[in-house]
Amino acid sequence: MMEPLPTLIAFFCGCTVGAGIFWLTQNVIARERSRAAKTQTDALTSLRGEIEDRLKILAGDALEKNQKSFLELARAQFDANQKVIRVENDKKEAAIKSLLKP
Repeated sequence: MMEPLPTLIAFFCGCTVGAGIFWLTQNVIARERSRAAKTQTDALTSLRGEIEDRLKILAGDALEKNQKSFLELARAQFDANQKVIRVENDKKEAAIKSLLKP
């Protein structure tokens, strides 16, 4: 019959070695996950920067087009008003001239 002490020692040694191997593999897995998460975070940060840059360009383009449209509309309205004022002034001038004729 086997003696219990060597069996217990072998059992505890086996458990210790098994726990050590388990810890090492979990440590390697955790490091790999951490590295993968950092790589993914870096990629997302870079992508965010690119998106921000593109949005700034798009916003600038939209603002420029909006300003041009506004100025064109204002110019057209100004020209139309100026024509109306000229016609009215011409009528007033003609009326004044007719009043001043001897």
